[in-house]
Amino acid sequence: EKVKVDVKKKGKVIELMLRNPILNKINQYRDHLPSWLKSNFAVFVTWPLIFFTFYMIIWASPRYESQSKLIVRQPDNMATMDASMAILSGLGMPTSSADTQLAKAYIYSNDMILYLEQEIDLKEHYSDLSNDFFSRFQSWQSRDDFIDYYQDKVIIEIDDISSVLTVKAQGYNRKFAKLLNDKIIEHAEWYINNVGHEIAQEQLKFIQ
Repeated sequence: EKVKVDVKKKGKVIELMLRNPILNKINQYRDHLPSWLKSNFAVFVTWPLIFFTFYMIIWASPRYESQSKLIVRQPDNMATMDASMAILSGLGMPTSSADTQLAKAYIYSNDMILYLEQEIDLKEHYSDLSNDFFSRFQSWQSRDDFIDYYQDKVIIEIDDISSVLTVKAQGYNRKFAKLLNDKIIEHAEWYINNVGHEIAQEQLKFIQ
């Protein structure tokens, strides 16, 4: 008897769904569609392409990119050091490639993100409700998700030959994109100089 009751209830639910005016409208529009729009190819290729095109042209928030190039190199006076002292201290060895990799790692670090949040409200900009739903950072996402989001919006490229580091920072308006790029370069420069100063102090102690 319980099975019979369940079957009857299911039948009523199906009947109510069929009487729903919205569903009836959808079915009417679907019936009037050309057969090729109801094919598997249309379902998996054509319709997704239409929705994606609509999103990119109508709905998606515009993004702006500011680009800078950074060259990390040793001061010129290090090249005039006595050869034996340079070898002893390690200053004569080429370090531009290592310094460039260090700069890239710091730009992508959590310390850099914390600095940008304090200086220019980085997270608030990316979470702004005026940005479209699929582009903005959502409030329920974790800290690790925000680090990934930031690394997706800030692109670092290194030329292996010249060791030139290119920073491409993206924002949802021109002013913020430029500000973000400037702050990244400024703080990365401070970090590299600070690390270089500490290394020079340690090397000087060793030489003494």
